Amino acid sequence: MKQRSVRLAALILLVSFLFLSLLSCSTRGSKALCARWETEISDPDLGKFSMVYHFTEEGEIYLEQKKGDVIPFSIPFGTFRVEGEKLVMESDGAENVYTFSVSDTTLTLSQEGKEDLVFRKV
Repeated sequence: MKQRSVRLAALILLVSFLFLSLLSCSTRGSKALCARWETEISDPDLGKFSMVYHFTEEGEIYLEQKKGDVIPFSIPFGTFRVEGEKLVMESDGAENVYTFSVSDTTLTLSQEGKEDLVFRKV
């Protein structure tokens, strides 16, 4: 009886581990997202700078502001998940849903009625 309980507990742990692995960056789309992606922004007050979105295997997003080669800060921005061809990003209780495409060096986020956000892999 005790041996059966140990086997059952081991099986539950294995299934739990596999399930958590599938939730992170194991699908084709989300695995391709797990990287640092940079886009350039021009602001009349701040000038030209880069923003880097870092998508982690744990489903977290970190935001980095970059000016030249210097990264002045990196902050936790929120979380993400992939649902088919949709990228759902959550930050401060708000969800933003994008259609996304990923190539080896480019990430494109699209929302209806808005200009596409194009990032390059860094």
